[in-house]
Amino acid sequence: MPQTDSVSTDRPPLLPADMDPFDWAPSYRIQAVKDSKGLLADLLSNVTCRGLHLLDLPYLDHLPSSLRVLYHLSIARCPELRELPKGLHPRTLSISDCARLRHADIVVEKDATIQCCPVLETVPRLANARRLLLISCPRVHGLPSDMHLRTQLFISKCDSLEEIPPNTVCHGSVSFRSCPSLKRVGDGFRVGTSLSIHDCPNLEYLPDGIKTAGDVSLECPKLRRLPQDLRVGGDLNLIGCNALEGIPSSITVKGEIVYPEHLHPPRY
Repeated sequence: MPQTDSVSTDRPPLLPADMDPFDWAPSYRIQAVKDSKGLLADLLSNVTCRGLHLLDLPYLDHLPSSLRVLYHLSIARCPELRELPKGLHPRTLSISDCARLRHADIVVEKDATIQCCPVLETVPRLANARRLLLISCPRVHGLPSDMHLRTQLFISKCDSLEEIPPNTVCHGSVSFRSCPSLKRVGDGFRVGTSLSIHDCPNLEYLPDGIKTAGDVSLECPKLRRLPQDLRVGGDLNLIGCNALEGIPSSITVKGEIVYPEHLHPPRY
């Protein structure tokens, strides 16, 4: 744990006044501190840091609104933390095993990984970020609207999630796994390299116009129709889509198609 006199909010001496704080701000790692009087949150008030790692802090229940984290914020095993202050704006965020964290309504510029937060309801907004990984957050019921990601969208074991918002765009890979309430992927959905949807038993709707450079793998027992004008640059695996009514002639698949048992390759 940093001592009180080592967590400074002052600009180091002899640096130009117009230098970006990102170039001089320190990073801190605080771990396994049993602080039952709230002193740790007070210690972080008005702090500007490049990175902050908060690990195994059983009594940390809040972060001060004056805290500034310029690059990476990592929080793990902080069971009493309830929410993140809305003014936080890190470039990357990693959160895991925070049993009472309910709100993470902040803006993240680059990467966000959130896992094993059983009561989390709101997730960060991503401003043209690189990736979002959301795992084992059973109370998350919605994602940010108009989300644009560059490399990856991975969502797994989010039991309450019912819809992927309209105009969600990921220029890389997309994977939805073990989301039992997921019913539809909103219109305007775009994916770049690959799409994988598995163990989503109630998914009924995929929007038209999906195009991928790589594989598409679907295990959606209630999906009745494939998107019109589906373009797949690799293989198309439909082995778990037992409710499909047919394969539309408008789709294009460069690789192989694995058909569900009740369908046979179409004859044109």
